[in-house]
Amino acid sequence: GLAKLPMVSTAVDGALDVIENGKNGYIVPVRDAEALARQVRVLLNDSTLAKMFGDKFFEKILTFCDFENGLEKMREMWGVALETK
Repeated sequence: GLAKLPMVSTAVDGALDVIENGKNGYIVPVRDAEALARQVRVLLNDSTLAKMFGDKFFEKILTFCDFENGLEKMREMWGVALETK
């Protein structure tokens, strides 16, 4: 299942579709390790903000993905090969 975790990502396709910078996570420049670490520290030091971002990210994913057809969208978005049983 999906976890209600706050997101910090670099500005790459897929992440830009679901993360709203400063609303449900943080987007940092590609190859900027300091910015990535800074935003992770913000969330580690502010559990209220981290929970809010996690909840909002979860809501975004639920509305972004139509779970009737969501597996295909998720494969395309994340480039992940999902195993079927």
